[in-house]
Amino acid sequence: MKKMFLPLVVTLFTAGTIFTSCESPAKKVEDAKDNLAVAENNLEKAKLDSIAAHERAKAEYQARITENDKQLLDYKLKISKESKVQREKDEEKLDKLQQRSDAMKATVNNYEVATLESWDIFKAEFNRERDAFNTEIAELGKSLADAGKK
Repeated sequence: MKKMFLPLVVTLFTAGTIFTSCESPAKKVEDAKDNLAVAENNLEKAKLDSIAAHERAKAEYQARITENDKQLLDYKLKISKESKVQREKDEEKLDKLQQRSDAMKATVNNYEVATLESWDIFKAEFNRERDAFNTEIAELGKSLADAGKK
């Protein structure tokens, strides 16, 4: 009797575990639909967050470009007071900077977000260009300030 009791307990325990752990196909489908709905909701939220981040960055870039344009106008006024030779050199630098500013403005306005990876690449390249532009505009401002001291 003892020998029959142990296999019977093991069999009943195994059978009970199998029956309680099995889910019906309808339950599995319902769980899958719930998971899909959550995933779609998360994807939509991520898209909205990405679009919002793009719009914020675009507004920041445009504000900085507008600020640079104001600086270029100020420099144009300062250049007009210089000697003819120096004015021609500085006007040439100023024209190149204005063209770069216009190109950056067009780049920002025409950019369409395709993927998060392409947006990250765009930001990195644009930030490098913007930093180089800011360095050049600062150098022009310094040379104008130095010319005003002479």
